[in-house]
Amino acid sequence: MAPLPHGVAHKHHLSFHSLVSMTTLMAPTHHHTAPSPPTLPYLSHPVQAHLRKIYTSLCGESQFVSREALAAFLKDVQGQDIPLSEDAAEYTFADWLALLWMRGGFEGVGALAGNKDLGRPISSYYISSSHNTYLSGNQLMSKSTTDAYKNVLIRGCRCIEIDVHNGEPAVSIPSRLPHITGTTPSDLAVSAIQAKKKYKRMYKAEYKAKLGSLKGKIPWGRSDDKKEHAAVDAGEKSGSRHMLGHKKTASNVPSISREKTSDSDSSSSSDDDSDLENGSGASSRSSSVLKGEPVVLHAWTLTRAVGFREVCRAVRESAFQTTNLPLIVSLQVGCDVDQQEVMVQIMKEEWAGVLVDAAHPTCHPEERLPRLDELLNKILIKVKRSAEVLPTEPPSPDVSMTSSSNPIPSLTTSTTASTTLSSRPSTLTPTATISTPLTPTTSHDALDALPVSSRSRSPSLSRSRSRSPAPKNKARIHPSLSALGIYTHSSHFSSLTASSASIPSHIYSLSEGDILELFAASPDALLAHNRNYMMRAYPAGHRIDSSNPDPSVFWRKGIQMAALNWQVWDHGTMLNEAMFDGSDGWVLKPPGMREGAELAELDAHKVEGKLMDLRIRVFAAQRILGEKELRARVKVEVHAERAGEKAGEEWKRHTETKRGASVDWEGERLDFLGAGPGVVEELSFVRFRIEDDGFTDTLAAWACVRLDRLQNGYRFLKLRDAKGAATDGLLFIGVEKIER
Repeated sequence: MAPLPHGVAHKHHLSFHSLVSMTTLMAPTHHHTAPSPPTLPYLSHPVQAHLRKIYTSLCGESQFVSREALAAFLKDVQGQDIPLSEDAAEYTFADWLALLWMRGGFEGVGALAGNKDLGRPISSYYISSSHNTYLSGNQLMSKSTTDAYKNVLIRGCRCIEIDVHNGEPAVSIPSRLPHITGTTPSDLAVSAIQAKKKYKRMYKAEYKAKLGSLKGKIPWGRSDDKKEHAAVDAGEKSGSRHMLGHKKTASNVPSISREKTSDSDSSSSSDDDSDLENGSGASSRSSSVLKGEPVVLHAWTLTRAVGFREVCRAVRESAFQTTNLPLIVSLQVGCDVDQQEVMVQIMKEEWAGVLVDAAHPTCHPEERLPRLDELLNKILIKVKRSAEVLPTEPPSPDVSMTSSSNPIPSLTTSTTASTTLSSRPSTLTPTATISTPLTPTTSHDALDALPVSSRSRSPSLSRSRSRSPAPKNKARIHPSLSALGIYTHSSHFSSLTASSASIPSHIYSLSEGDILELFAASPDALLAHNRNYMMRAYPAGHRIDSSNPDPSVFWRKGIQMAALNWQVWDHGTMLNEAMFDGSDGWVLKPPGMREGAELAELDAHKVEGKLMDLRIRVFAAQRILGEKELRARVKVEVHAERAGEKAGEEWKRHTETKRGASVDWEGERLDFLGAGPGVVEELSFVRFRIEDDGFTDTLAAWACVRLDRLQNGYRFLKLRDAKGAATDGLLFIGVEKIER
């Protein structure tokens, strides 16, 4: 027996049980002609009126619905098989309503199949994935928090991202960095310039931290009466400032992997980035950041850090609260090899017993991917391999990436046009405004924070590695960290025919634009690759507001991980919610898109695709914004594949605007005819947006359903508010799906 919709308030649930106690659900008594119990109080007048009309139409010339008429209604209209008692000849309105409601006859979202198939390789599933999981807001200035990890894990995310950088050094600054000396403005300025030259290859965060300690102390153009004050400040703080992301530079400096302290010092670690930009002086790290341990933040931005250990602890607490299905942790490594050793130690301590740190005896990573049921209650690490990174690093940005000195051919000059990203014009060159070196251990995701004008639009290696190289010991992954990427190792993409493309454990990560370009050139090859191997898509770098692309575009290309910014609610996260609703974050791919499918099935428009009509009738909604009255309209959007799909196209229709707290659209029709020809219901979606037309189409409530789970007939959809929270609101609709 199906439960009541999640959005129904508790008092309404009690009211419904009072009704049930007065009626017989399966077999009405011989006194079925007795007066029906009171109208359900949680159904608005418009909803009740429409239900009464439906019931009356089923009665025909009779006062009540016959058993035969009800059976035909359930089969032909609702598309459901609900057993009816042989003893019941007729059903009153209350009996009819109770039967359908309590047996799931009005549920808009169909139930999932009984038992999930866990016996397939992990490449045969779609995985609910997060991009820049640690951020609480936009990509440039928001906080990194552990709550963000807890939130997405409880909501069903099974692939999270952790961007790790050097933390506070465990030793004092004077033993690691040169002193900035001088008592006069000119001496201080010269010393600062020398520090800049010496450390010009350091991370931007380090360089900013060094100069940030001098903010307000170098009195450019100031009167002499402030010189003494500046000198005193410099003397007081020159030895107390700690640097984010600092690398060991002298052999006599103790390794920070051996020096950890349990006390946190948030007061001495100010937000250096913010200091330079706006002088806010806000703390850049939470009290969870321990000296000598790495931190989590979005590189090359003003986002605020959180301790890596604290993140690992939060992940362990929430990873398996709601499911035992595996979790993939995608590491974006921006710290030096010493801190990488600390990372490994922390992960093994905090994730003891659940971390996959060795291959299973019967599943060699060079031979096959593990099945889902072989990884229950396990955390897998996605990280680059040390052996792969070192020989394939690009030369200095002073050398063109298309020159013969480049050990890896540029994707833009590849001769394998059918399986590589095609060339896009690029005239951009590194500018003085972007002085930060991108370390070769940093994925393309790190470019998200940079303005589009600062990056080449070419999908070649030059796009992400056209700047000054980092110091050599930052250009590799430590073997101990690399060893954790057993079944899910990050691999640099060059083409779909590269040797790495046939290693079972490899994962390619590409931006949304690169994937669309690759698909346009070689749809069959991309789908064939993703049938057996893993791929991850992430939002384009221009989305600094943390907006999301349409993930269904990537799912329809067989991509397992469409990583989204979960901190915002937009069409991308709504579709993701519908895709993984009730699935614990892992959804089996359609037959033509998973391992074992014939090549002929992998054509972009032949994967069980169909041409169909979708007819929607919008009857009424209740409690959209509680009891608040509004001028509302319903916008319905169908997200399904179309020939020549480029960037997430959809069909859109909307109702007229009606006023009220419980709005009646009187069964207005919204028809979507000829959807296809390649509609795959498991990868298509219908999104319902209720907009308050009185406030520039402000989103008031919404519902999103995967097309294969959208039930035919008269249905209720539970509504969420603009922030994704479940509400008491319900939308009453009619659905008719017709295959041509």
